[in-house]
Amino acid sequence: MKTCPSCGSHRVVRSETKDWEIFIGDVKIVYDKVEDHCQDCDDRGDFGAENDGRIEKAIKKAGLVKLLCPECEVSMYAELVGWIERTFFKGKEFRFNACAYRCTMCDELFDTAETMDRSLAAARAALKEDQ
Repeated sequence: MKTCPSCGSHRVVRSETKDWEIFIGDVKIVYDKVEDHCQDCDDRGDFGAENDGRIEKAIKKAGLVKLLCPECEVSMYAELVGWIERTFFKGKEFRFNACAYRCTMCDELFDTAETMDRSLAAARAALKEDQ
C-alpha cells in the first residue's frame, strides 16, 4: 500500500503510461512510467521511486554507459559508436570496424582501453585477412 508523502494518506491511485519517452542528449530512452495520485491532497508523483529503476534499466537497454568524458570533465552517459576506418599500411589500403564512445552531452568522441583494444583487434584481423 502506497502512502502519500505530503499528507500521509493511503488513498493513493497508481497509473502507468506505456512507452514514455525521455532524451539523454539525442538518445531516446523509452520506459513505462508510473504515477501515483493522492485522492485526499491531489499530490502526484512516483511515491516509491519506482521510475528510477525503470529509467536505469531503459538506459542500459539503449546501450548507454556512464563514463568520465575528457571534454566535459564530468561523468556523463556515453554511447558506443562505430564506423569503417580506412588506413594504409605498406602502401596498401585496409578497412576495419573502429569504435569509440560518444558523450551524450557534448558529442565528443573518446577512447577507452576497451575501444582501443577492439579497434586494434579489428585492424589486425583486416591486415591478417589480406596476407
